[in-house]
Amino acid sequence: MEKFDTHKFLFTLNHNNEIKGKKIVFTNRENKKTTITLKKIEIGASPVSCKLYDTNNKRYLVPFMRIIKVYNKNNNLIWDNTDINTTNTKIIKGFK
Repeated sequence: MEKFDTHKFLFTLNHNNEIKGKKIVFTNRENKKTTITLKKIEIGASPVSCKLYDTNNKRYLVPFMRIIKVYNKNNNLIWDNTDINTTNTKIIKGFK
């Protein structure tokens, strides 16, 4: 069975042109919760992070594992990733 993770969930919403207007709750680098309303998202080949753009075109580079919740335009919860504690998690880019 394949796991449907945050990367695949957001990729699917974006592919179906259903990302605009969704509210994303994530923890920033200081481990503070941040909520934005999406204008668009850029998802590259890497399943590590994505670029989120809010309605003011401000860009946020966010690791998928730091995305906690996603709400639709009616403020209904559609994705909940609160089971995972990422407080002490470090994102390591590549290796040699």
